[in-house]
Amino acid sequence: MAIDIMYKLPSSSGTILIPSIAIIFSFLLWKKLAKTSNSEVVHPKDTVIFHQPGRGPFAPSLSPFVVKLETYLRMAKIPYQNVHDSIRGSKGKIPWIEYNDVTIPDSQLIIEYLNKLRDVDLNRHLTEEQEAVAVAFQRMVDEHTYWLMVINRWKYDNEMREFKLSNWSWLKLTIARWFVNSQTHQQGLGRHTKDEIMAILNKDFHSLSTYLGKFCFPYLILRVILTFHKRVCQVDNLKIFYMDISL
Repeated sequence: MAIDIMYKLPSSSGTILIPSIAIIFSFLLWKKLAKTSNSEVVHPKDTVIFHQPGRGPFAPSLSPFVVKLETYLRMAKIPYQNVHDSIRGSKGKIPWIEYNDVTIPDSQLIIEYLNKLRDVDLNRHLTEEQEAVAVAFQRMVDEHTYWLMVINRWKYDNEMREFKLSNWSWLKLTIARWFVNSQTHQQGLGRHTKDEIMAILNKDFHSLSTYLGKFCFPYLILRVILTFHKRVCQVDNLKIFYMDISL
């Protein structure tokens, strides 16, 4: 079927199709070689090998999930090493980690895995009611607010300043925008108008602002960056995530 379609294409299409196939083949070959060379590296025991893209121009990463996970590792004082690459985990997601020859994808699953394995509980001092609220907000930000920010960043931000400063090529930006627009349309939120998206996003932000409090951001920055002695929890990690996706 695919061969029949190729034969029905006009001759001019061949000049586009052949280079495209070559580019795709080269990309897949590069990923295979990168994964093979990476598997030969010997990592220290009991250390998280943190796979993530390179640093962003205004934040530690352009991915809020990377910032969320790295903040957790620092809060929990878990030793880790960054590996900056574009290799995706077993579920096709970034970030992912290796820990003593075990690979775990997805930032939240990684946090839960390390909590159990290393007996870490940043929420230990919270009441059951407080922890329930924290889980609800974490789910909202991860599964709802995040997608709204993705749409705002990729569909309505024509300047794409942070990506241009990260030296993303025009071709890479174009392909990424098409992929994200297709993904958000399938997810559902991408089907809304711009005004509807902004109204929904404002409601999320209002809820977060009400919950986080008027003075929490400066206090949080001092508490995390200057490693103040006061106790922290995974809700604080949510605040870091929230600030990162707001950039």
